[in-house]
Amino acid sequence: MKNKELALNKLDSIKDAILNVKSSSYRGNLSDIAEALSRLDVKVEELENLISIEDESFSNRPYRGI
Repeated sequence: MKNKELALNKLDSIKDAILNVKSSSYRGNLSDIAEALSRLDVKVEELENLISIEDESFSNRPYRGI
């Protein structure tokens, strides 16, 4: 459950980064766009790493009945 909360927080961070890219593109500042895209790449990579280490024991445990 902790990783789910962390993943949701990272998604919020990614959404904010996307908004930064959009606002930079409206201003037409190419260096800001490149920097914002770089930060977005890092945030997506962090989320991918978090998802890849998620413990799958809950979904793989055998059914034991009620």
